[in-house]
Amino acid sequence: MKPAQPHVRINLFAVTKAKIEFARASAWALTYGRLILILTEFLVIGVFAMRFKLDADIADAYEKLEGQRGIVASLAKIEHQFLDFQGTVNDAGTKLANQHDAASTLFSFYEQLPPGITLDTIALDDKNNVRFQGKASSQPSFTTLYQMLQTSTLLSNVSIGNVSASRDGITFSATAELKEIPQP
Repeated sequence: MKPAQPHVRINLFAVTKAKIEFARASAWALTYGRLILILTEFLVIGVFAMRFKLDADIADAYEKLEGQRGIVASLAKIEHQFLDFQGTVNDAGTKLANQHDAASTLFSFYEQLPPGITLDTIALDDKNNVRFQGKASSQPSFTTLYQMLQTSTLLSNVSIGNVSASRDGITFSATAELKEIPQP
């Protein structure tokens, strides 16, 4: 075996502390700089891929919106029919309320009849015109009825027709219009 030769090292560049720090900083910058650059590239690729997804989402949303526009357009006729029906229901409610008013007016009229007057029929049409037929037991009760009809606050345009006298009393028929009753 040969004896080991001493290891000689010759460095022609003088190594200073500043050069060592610069070499370490350069090595750190290259190592971590590469990692930062790689992460930035991944981020850019991710954003680029996300753009395709968002474009597809926008296209899907547009198609969905167009489909819903068609549905809304097809429901426009149904909505119009519903609104017409709702108006009809409101009109019916108003007529029912007016009928109640007419019924209460007729009841008030019936309560005001003088003694000796009996009504055989009462008919009310949709224009608040009332027709009635009845009997008066005597001439004074018929006269009282006639005066009441002429001065009534419940009736207007009163006309009496077909008056006939018999042994049972006076038979008559009349027509009138119900006046509007102010609502409380």
